[in-house]
Amino acid sequence: ALTTPALVAVIGILAGANRRVIVAAAVADFLMIAVGYGASVASGALKWAGFAVSTAFFIVLAYYLFVPFARVSTAEPFEKRALFEKVRNLTGVLWFVYPAVWIFGPSALDVMGVTATAAVVTYLDVTAKTGYTLILASSQGMFDGVLSRSADDATQLLSEADD
Repeated sequence: ALTTPALVAVIGILAGANRRVIVAAAVADFLMIAVGYGASVASGALKWAGFAVSTAFFIVLAYYLFVPFARVSTAEPFEKRALFEKVRNLTGVLWFVYPAVWIFGPSALDVMGVTATAAVVTYLDVTAKTGYTLILASSQGMFDGVLSRSADDATQLLSEADD
């Protein structure tokens, strides 16, 4: 509930959105997670009402990612806008899978068992957050020259790390 609002905030900053819009998107994200958790531990009609409310917050979040953030990003330089779009698309598109996982998982219809649901959620989390991080790190040149180092350079780096 804490990491994804931070991811949303960075996406908003990359888009060039103002603070009010960024905070609104991050709050929608937080509420989506909090209400979704509540729905997963509730039962009966309350479970489905919680899912509906959480989904409504998700729709609000998706709206911010794909409409206001996209709109203001057009004023940003091409490189920054392209970075925003990569991070937003990876994150936003993967997040569209979570409601389906919730519906088919043990919290709702129980078509997918606990293990399968945990595996899918872990895969989505790792893919979204690692991809997000790799895209941002790459944009800052953090991998420049890494792949072009020779085997001797790699051996030297490893031996220095052991010291």
